[in-house]
Amino acid sequence: MQGERNDLLMMLQASSGLGFSDTMTGPIRDAAEHEAEFVSYMFPDAQDFLKQMITAMMDEPSTRESCTRVVLKIHKQLPFLLINDLRISTANNSLQRIEVIKGLLQRAQSS
Repeated sequence: MQGERNDLLMMLQASSGLGFSDTMTGPIRDAAEHEAEFVSYMFPDAQDFLKQMITAMMDEPSTRESCTRVVLKIHKQLPFLLINDLRISTANNSLQRIEVIKGLLQRAQSS
């Protein structure tokens, strides 16, 4: 199971710049929901928390770097949450949000 998860994660991160196929929508959403359930004792809605952190990054340039560090720490442990947010942003054509998330994914891969 862990190997399958890692393979899926590597494939999704590599193709994040190209967009996601319709066949990947379900698996991405399911993986993000499982991660959110896993940390539900800590975050009542982990997906919403991550979404709000990214929104704060976009709205407040003065706190962008500190928010980025928090989001990258979350992404390291719960990678599908950020990928799912990218999927949702792509579906909604939220161009600024897509660029921010792609930047976060690139930064996560380089560290």
